[in-house]
Amino acid sequence: MKNKIKYLLVLLVIFSFSQVQAAPKKRIAASSDEAPLPLGVTHILPSALVIPGGTIVLGTSAGIGLFDVIDFSTNLYLDFQGVFNVSSKINIFSNPDYAMGIFGTYTTQNVKTNQYDANGNFIGQQTATSTSVAPGAVFSYRITPGFIGHIGGTIVFRNPSIAKGSTVPKRTALVQGSTLNKEFSFALGNRLAFSTGASYDTTYDIWGVGGSFHIGGFQLGVHYYLNVDEGALLPILGGGYVGSF
Repeated sequence: MKNKIKYLLVLLVIFSFSQVQAAPKKRIAASSDEAPLPLGVTHILPSALVIPGGTIVLGTSAGIGLFDVIDFSTNLYLDFQGVFNVSSKINIFSNPDYAMGIFGTYTTQNVKTNQYDANGNFIGQQTATSTSVAPGAVFSYRITPGFIGHIGGTIVFRNPSIAKGSTVPKRTALVQGSTLNKEFSFALGNRLAFSTGASYDTTYDIWGVGGSFHIGGFQLGVHYYLNVDEGALLPILGGGYVGSF
């Protein structure tokens, strides 16, 4: 499985750099005399904007836009980790300074948990298929032409529910609960931007921090989950819609 993931990431890097070379020669700039930083430039939050109709995005996430109204995507890295997922998103409103989108994600995965009796005594382990439905929203706002903020979150409904501290290994970032996110994005120069942010899983008490560089249509970054035994690093390669530069 590890070798398959390595091969996939190598292919994604090659594909993503080819996309950068083919990207339109538009610009990100902090100056008010030039094009402002697009509101769609985020770290791990979904963009408040939808993928343009007919456009396919490929990276550690893959997505497609339909009719400039709705998009569909899946996180390929999580798929390879056994967390099979599909997401959909629509834009509620947008203008040059504000945008809001709502989204929903469905996941299914096999989860191993410790089982206890009524007295709290350990009685064994069990593996069950757990599914979740997670509606969420993201709001993006402009602070200056080259500086934007994002806030968002998801509410996770899981069946069967997975109690905090019951998973094996004991703390894993691959089983996610309701999460809050705060991010900022900065224009650094011509077709170059940096996004950073933090996440907090309110269900399983897991913090995450990370950052991403955006070079034209290419995104390279990582999100790191603190104090977990599994899934600490979430790589980001060319993933996500980052707007038109």
